[in-house]
Amino acid sequence: MTSAYTPEQWRQLEDIIFDGSSAQLEAIRDYARANQLPPIALLVMCALRVLASLPAGTPLKTGFMPPGVPNMIVMLIGYPGAGKDRTQQAASEIVTVTIGDNIVAPKELTPGSGEGIETALAAIQDDSGLPGLSTPVLFGDSEGTGLAAKMKRESSTLRSNLLKLYSGNAMGTANKKDTVTVPARSYTACLWSCAQWDTAHVFLQGDDDGLKHRIMWIEVLDPDATLGNSSTPPTLHPVALPASIGHAGIAYCGDALADVAQQGIDGLKGRATTGSGHALYTRCKLAAGLALLSSRTDVTQTDWEKAGALIDFSTAIEKKISKLADEAEIMKETEALERKESAKTQLHINRQYRAERLVLSLLKDSESFGHRTLHDKGRRYRRQASDVICEFADAGIITIDLDSTGKPYSYHRGPAWDTERAGERIAYLSQQLPH
Repeated sequence: MTSAYTPEQWRQLEDIIFDGSSAQLEAIRDYARANQLPPIALLVMCALRVLASLPAGTPLKTGFMPPGVPNMIVMLIGYPGAGKDRTQQAASEIVTVTIGDNIVAPKELTPGSGEGIETALAAIQDDSGLPGLSTPVLFGDSEGTGLAAKMKRESSTLRSNLLKLYSGNAMGTANKKDTVTVPARSYTACLWSCAQWDTAHVFLQGDDDGLKHRIMWIEVLDPDATLGNSSTPPTLHPVALPASIGHAGIAYCGDALADVAQQGIDGLKGRATTGSGHALYTRCKLAAGLALLSSRTDVTQTDWEKAGALIDFSTAIEKKISKLADEAEIMKETEALERKESAKTQLHINRQYRAERLVLSLLKDSESFGHRTLHDKGRRYRRQASDVICEFADAGIITIDLDSTGKPYSYHRGPAWDTERAGERIAYLSQQLPH
């Protein structure tokens, strides 16, 4: 089992999330178990869907000004066939959101480009005629590698617009033909996508612009899964929210406000660790989603603790992805080095074989040959030819005549020379060498 958590850690996480929870959260767990779906992942996707249904500009009252926005990015991770798409589809099916007397749902789109996101979020007028409010949008792409490829396109603004989307920042494009403007905090938009363990690292690569710190990772896994009854109907109650939520927003418990305030102080004093601010912001968003699932607009201490446990899990997943990517890179480099060493070894062997074949061929064709002949014909493997001469001389296959300076002058058949065996050896060496 590939996972950031051990089976025991999974059980502890599930205890934190579901034990003593509201009937709504327990219903999500029971629905997941009855339909062979991962309870933790289904819960996060349900929370994401509720967040994506909120009116544009719904404030998260975390104590900072301006308030936070519910926009969130979730990545489902698991091997092919793990049920990533089915988990997302189940959340879409079982979650119903009402605001006041109206049933609401986000507009679901696939992110194709940064400009496409801007167009989808372009400010429109609501029914009251007030400008600057856009329809809630849930962007989704089941192929995470495809999403990553789109972000890497030359001149692509998709990555930068996803950064802006998370924070509710202004977007826009101005060119000769038209101008698209999306004011800050004028939209609610969330994003989900899927990735596999061996490809998820693409979202951690590139310049550290903070995208990886804005992603909520969740595994599509359930180590304690048992065979259930897939005919069990959904038992979730509609998420009922007040009509005023778009203005009143989400309130937070004292511990949450204290944690946010401390993070702000740590940031100002340079004590904050990389990514801690975004992790806390994502925790605020997720805690809001958990509260909203139970039709509450206030984040309790319990919601805050559950969200914290899920963020810790997300952080562990990110570290696991990085570790697997590092191990894969090391393996790749090791294999490349082994291939290089193997090629060098084979090259040496080939040169040795060619040198031996040359010496044997020269002696087979003539009882002797000059050193200049060996030098000219064996120039590509002179060192190996010298080794062969020494080896044959020790074995008595060849004798060496030296000049007045003591250098080899010519070579002759030695007492151990065997023409027939030399011919067989030449044929063998020729078979071993590449043509």
